Amino acid sequence: MPGSTPFFGCLRITGKDRAKFLHNFCTNDVLSLGVGDLAEAFFCDVRARVLAHGWILAFQEEHCLLICGCEVTTIQDHLSRYVITEDVSFASPSVHAALFSPTTLPESLTQLIPANAKCGRNHDGSGIGFQLCWQQQNLIGVVQSQEFSPQELQQALTDAAAQSLRIAERIPIVGVDLSSDHLAPEAGRNETAISYQKGCYLGQEPIARIDAMGHVNRCLTHLKISGDGASQIQPGTEILNSAGAPVGVISSLTGESDADVHGLAILRIADRDSELSVRTAGQITLTVSTTP
Repeated sequence: MPGSTPFFGCLRITGKDRAKFLHNFCTNDVLSLGVGDLAEAFFCDVRARVLAHGWILAFQEEHCLLICGCEVTTIQDHLSRYVITEDVSFASPSVHAALFSPTTLPESLTQLIPANAKCGRNHDGSGIGFQLCWQQQNLIGVVQSQEFSPQELQQALTDAAAQSLRIAERIPIVGVDLSSDHLAPEAGRNETAISYQKGCYLGQEPIARIDAMGHVNRCLTHLKISGDGASQIQPGTEILNSAGAPVGVISSLTGESDADVHGLAILRIADRDSELSVRTAGQITLTVSTTP
């Protein structure tokens, strides 16, 4: 089944004001990050619409943005508009950055990961290197090296295991699963990517209002799709309710067999517990079940 290759761009931010600056323009707490820490965050406009999503890695002399599904120049141009007197500079990385699955991570690269670095999901300090824990038992590692060519790194990025883990953990790609029409809380990653204690930042007021109201009306949802021909459906396929009305569109898919097809879609929360289906070109109705 064709799937969207995870696209990750890298941006270096230097200057003595970099942490405070990033703190003011993303949804998570950057000021609390120590060397070796990592935080997931959204970058939004003033209406809390998603511009970019990814991770902020704190190094000794710089912070690094690993942007998921968005051209680096897009977020660089956005942030640059707000630099007035701050000591902040942007640059492309001097080393290659890539996302690897456990099966494609070369053993030699693991030696480059700082031993004292922390795991993206484990804020208590536990974890193994600069790695994003996408599933409890599966690690996707962010590694940097001058030893491997961009072609070799790009080959690793096409690994189907990375796509499968991304979908299982509902990691959105901006431009595929989310767009500027979506609010950051609609990604359903509030616990890991949005701080409600950090104070003011661009887009904070709409996000705070949503939190006060209780929830958004729609959310990125993980789908399990079953039935003969399930592996033949494509991204862009409409999801139907019991009345046959469209309630969403599948944005990402993974799975090579009919018994193991998973996907992502923005669905109304009210529809997630309904009887859902998709219809193939042969008019075969497939069952869609949702998981948190």
